[in-house]
Amino acid sequence: MKRKVILTVANEEQKQIAKEYIKKQNNSLFHKYTFYILISANGTGTALLDVVRWKEKNNTKEPILVINSGGKSTRTPLFSKRGKIMIPLPSTNNKNKMILDELLELYSKIENKIKIPGVLIMTADSICENVNITEDITESCAISIMADKEYGPDHGVFIKEGNYVKGFLHKKSLDILEKENAIINNNIMIDTGIYFIKEEHLDLLYNNYRKDYQNDLFLDFYTQMVQYIIDKDKMLLLLLKDAIFYHLGNYKNYFDYLQKNNIKFIDSIYPPKYNDKKVFFYHSKISENATIEDNVAIFNCDINEGTIKENTIVYKDKDEIIYDKF
Repeated sequence: MKRKVILTVANEEQKQIAKEYIKKQNNSLFHKYTFYILISANGTGTALLDVVRWKEKNNTKEPILVINSGGKSTRTPLFSKRGKIMIPLPSTNNKNKMILDELLELYSKIENKIKIPGVLIMTADSICENVNITEDITESCAISIMADKEYGPDHGVFIKEGNYVKGFLHKKSLDILEKENAIINNNIMIDTGIYFIKEEHLDLLYNNYRKDYQNDLFLDFYTQMVQYIIDKDKMLLLLLKDAIFYHLGNYKNYFDYLQKNNIKFIDSIYPPKYNDKKVFFYHSKISENATIEDNVAIFNCDINEGTIKENTIVYKDKDEIIYDKF
């Protein structure tokens, strides 16, 4: 039986975009799973509880994957229309894909390690590469990697005791991280946004924690979720070796990811029409008569003989060119 994948999106338009994208995929990766798309616009916290309600309604007891893409994308508004799972990830081998493809590839590598019912949560603006989980997942766990301490103030950071989570610090200053003994040899155990929550803990969160929830109750959801579970029981910390973590939560992170992966940017474009929907231009000159199709990001380019300043992203959506600085 195919495993179930639930995508949470912000609105009906994103739901239709994701539905059409999945429908068009002919590769075996997409055929492995049965997809469900839920509209849950208020972030990871409410998305998880909406999924729990869906599970109860559909009497689903097997492990499922939840990719949360229902946030408001306030730091990447140019991606907010299609949703974070539709963020393009161009590659050097011309096999361009969306972040949804990347997350499914990661899931395909670890799904057989999940041995009990529950929910594997992934955020739609983070990806992990070179993941190798050797042990079976038989309890709630958080997945982490070691990262330079300088990432700490912008991310969640775990404190470990034995093999389990002792505490979770979300976007705290280096002084606080140092005080809480979260810095180890100038490194931290960073939150990748990937969690497995077993059935019993889902019930705890849903029935005892936030049964009647509102939008503002989950602004700091990961901190609350982790703390609630470790107060009531325990959560394993899986610390991955050799994995690489990218958080694409803002334009600078996104551009850094493209550069680190040696994405080759086109230097200039003068033809009257350019049809590739996933090409990225950097320091480019684009002729006044050029027509660029949807889904193109442009950094620090000359377009229509007007210079776009550095650290600016331009998004071509149908007939409208949208500018946004980061």
